[in-house]
Amino acid sequence: MAVLALADLTIPRPSAVAHGPFVAALAAASDHEAETSARWQATAAGLLVLHVLDLWASDPADLSESWRNVVARVERLPQAESIRALLLAVASAARTPARQGGQSPLVPLTAYARALERDAEWSLAADVYETVIARASDVGAHDLVPSAYERLAYCSRLRGNLDAADRAIQAGRAVARAQRDETADLWLRLSAANLIVHRGNLPAAAAAFEALIADATAAGAFQIAISARHDSGAVAFARGEYERAALLYFSAAEAYEDSDQRARALYDLGTAASALGHRHLARCVNECIFAAAPSREFRWTAAVNLLEQAVLDGSETMFEYYRQSLQDEPLPVSLLANFHLYTGRGYVRFGRLLLARQAFGRVLGVATDASLNQIRHIADGEIEALDRVVVSVPEERRRHPAPTPAPGSWSPAVDDLVRGVDRLKAGMAG
Repeated sequence: MAVLALADLTIPRPSAVAHGPFVAALAAASDHEAETSARWQATAAGLLVLHVLDLWASDPADLSESWRNVVARVERLPQAESIRALLLAVASAARTPARQGGQSPLVPLTAYARALERDAEWSLAADVYETVIARASDVGAHDLVPSAYERLAYCSRLRGNLDAADRAIQAGRAVARAQRDETADLWLRLSAANLIVHRGNLPAAAAAFEALIADATAAGAFQIAISARHDSGAVAFARGEYERAALLYFSAAEAYEDSDQRARALYDLGTAASALGHRHLARCVNECIFAAAPSREFRWTAAVNLLEQAVLDGSETMFEYYRQSLQDEPLPVSLLANFHLYTGRGYVRFGRLLLARQAFGRVLGVATDASLNQIRHIADGEIEALDRVVVSVPEERRRHPAPTPAPGSWSPAVDDLVRGVDRLKAGMAG
C-alpha cells in the first residue's frame, strides 16, 4: 500500500486552526505504525485535507492543484476505510463552486467529525468541529455552527474538559438564538443539562431535564424529548433508582431513530441491569451491542463487559472468545486497564496463575501511566490475593469458583425487557 509521509503534511496554514490533536496523534506513532497502520494513514489524510481546507477558505481560486494532490493521496486509503469517502467528498465540494449547485465542504467535513466520534477519537473530532466553526463565516455555512458547538461540547465533556464544554454550549446557544433556530437551542440545552449531571448537581439536572422535555414536546421536537428522557436516566441511576433508570433507557432505545443513539441507550441499560444484579438482562444487552452497534467504542465496551460476565459464569470458552476479540484492538486506556483486569481474573478462575500474574502486571502498567489510581489499587489487591492462592493451595486445586452475586430485586417489568432487547437486536441486525 502506498503511504503518506510526514513530508506530505508540511503545507503552510493559517494560525486560526492549528490541528494540534492530529499532529499529536501522528507524532505518537512509531515509524513502523506510520508505514503499516491504516489508522495512521487515515489520520494523516485527514490532517492534509484540513490543511488545504484552511487555505481554501481564504483563497479558493488558487488551490486546484493542491486539491488534486489531496484526492490522489486520500484515494490511497483502503476502500474499506470508512472516512475515505467523507474526505473525498470534502475535496469534491471544495472544488465545485457554490454557484454550480455544490454544497459547502463543511457539510461532509461535519460528517467526518461524526465518524471520528464513532471511533472514539474525541480530540480529533473536537478539532474538526472547531474547524467548522472557524470556517463557517468564510464560506457562508452559518447554519452548521450551532450543531458544531453542540458536538464540540459533547467531545469536550468526554475528554474531561468541562469548562470548554460549558463555553461551547454558551457560544452555541447565542448563535442559535441569533439565528432563531429553536431546535438547535433545544439540543444545546440538552448538552447543558448533561453537563450539570456530570458536575453532580442532581436536583438541578432533574429540573433542567423536566423543563426541556416539556419545551421539546411542545415544539414537536420529539427526538430531543426522547434524548432528554434517556439522559434523565443518568439522574435516576446516580440516585440509586436502578429500575427506573433501566426502564427509561429501554424506552429511549425503542424510540430512537438513530442507530448510534440506540446503542448508547442500550449501553446505559446494560449498566443499570448490572447494578440491579439482573445478569441475564445485562448479558442480553451486551450481546446485542457487541453484535450490532455501529460504533467500535460501544462494541469494545460490550466485549469487556461480556469478558467479565464469562468469568463470573465460569465459561472458559466464552472467556477466550471475548479475550481474543479484544487483544489486538487499540482500546482507550480505561477500557484497556479493565480488559487486563478481567483477563487476569479469568486466568485465576480457570487455574492459569502465571498468566494471571502477567495480566495484573499489565493492569498496573496501564493504570500507573494513565494515573488510574482506583484500578491500580484493585490490581495491587488482586496480586496480593494471588500470592495467597499460590502459597496455600495445591496446584491441582487452583481453579476457583466465581463469587455468587447478591440476589437482586426488581419488578416483572424489568424481566420483560429481555424480550424487548431481543426484538431490538433482531431489528438492528436486519
